[in-house]
Amino acid sequence: MSELILPDRILTLFPKTGKQILEIFHLSKVIEYSNFLRDYNEIGGFFSKSDSEFFLDRHVIESMFHIFVINSSGYIKASDEVADVGTGPGLPGYLFSCLQNSPKVTLIDSQSRRLSLLEKFYKEQNYDSKVSFLYDRMEGIKKQFDLVVMRSAIRYPWSCEMVYKILKQNSYFIPFLAKRVYDTNFEKTLLQNLGMIIEKDLDLNELEFLGNRHIKILKKEANPNKGFPRNWESISKEIKRISWEK
Repeated sequence: MSELILPDRILTLFPKTGKQILEIFHLSKVIEYSNFLRDYNEIGGFFSKSDSEFFLDRHVIESMFHIFVINSSGYIKASDEVADVGTGPGLPGYLFSCLQNSPKVTLIDSQSRRLSLLEKFYKEQNYDSKVSFLYDRMEGIKKQFDLVVMRSAIRYPWSCEMVYKILKQNSYFIPFLAKRVYDTNFEKTLLQNLGMIIEKDLDLNELEFLGNRHIKILKKEANPNKGFPRNWESISKEIKRISWEK
């Protein structure tokens, strides 16, 4: 990838904030990672056919903008431990490690096919050791984190319940979301049962060229009600039942 393509594209898409976005990242690291996604896409099956041609906009730049908003809102510190659940080939979690003031990052996926390719790439770069790779299901993870992110591994708001145990008290879960298709009353009830609150709800209007995008910044604030969080079997049954009812 030409070193000019990524910065020029960001400046074109985000005329007001493009320079600020570029300033917070090590662009050389982002470009090397983008080249990895392109070169290993066929082997790893990272993107669908429709996404492959536009992966820079739909995956790399979209994730960079999300991280820019989170960083600008004061939710990323170099001392933090950040986890990305269901990361696949490292999206969006790997890009946290490309920040100028990067936190420690753990990339989590129970499937090794895509993530193991990224781990090999990362070790070949001889970067610092701020990125860890964890191949496990959510139920098996004992470690807790300051910030957990997720793109689309589990439907929201059930994703809150699944990540609950790996969140430190008073830490944050930030799901990357598209359209507001969830039941807000159910969302409110589930968050209350988990002792979590919505600290911020941000529409990302700058990403309208990709469709509707928003993020929620959720804080694990209080102890959960009895019976919560539930196991995956119970959660998955509820997701299927509600989807069927719709």
